[in-house]
Amino acid sequence: EVSESDPAGIDGLVINKMVLNDALRLTVDWVNAVSWAQWAKNDKRIISIAPEEQQIFPGYEDVILSYTDLFEVIYGGEKYQKWRDALSNVNGIYLICDVGRNKQYIGSTYNQEGILGRWKNYIDSHHGGDKELMAHLKEYPDAYKDFQFTILRILPKTVTNKEATIIESLYKRKLNTRNLEYGMNLN
Repeated sequence: EVSESDPAGIDGLVINKMVLNDALRLTVDWVNAVSWAQWAKNDKRIISIAPEEQQIFPGYEDVILSYTDLFEVIYGGEKYQKWRDALSNVNGIYLICDVGRNKQYIGSTYNQEGILGRWKNYIDSHHGGDKELMAHLKEYPDAYKDFQFTILRILPKTVTNKEATIIESLYKRKLNTRNLEYGMNLN
């Protein structure tokens, strides 16, 4: 229920009851605010009700996401649509680092959902169905919270399974992730 006391614009809009979704940002005037938390009974002037600002995708070379950040990209509403579009438009070779235990895992994507689809599997299951990561999480159940995701190389959406796994194998050799002292790749 919204009633307007100022027909000229949003200044003076009185909100009795309103539900904001993920895509909207409510900005109020915090004049003389003592703290950022105040009771709802304190009247505040509404400055704007606007769509939440889109987060700019920085480019594939600059993607470094913690597990929490990746969760936000995947499930964070319209704010991260540009990220989701970019990550779903390419396949690639990626690196997952367990920064808490200094372990690395290299994987590849060769599907129609691109990198985004594969990384969503990790967010939803914590291990993406990878045997090595399942074993790691069996030993360290909360390790997924320390996962950091980055892209090593982008590949076209038309890349075949065989082509992607050959390039993936090259990166495993380059970064020596088959050495179980600091790697988590067995194949």
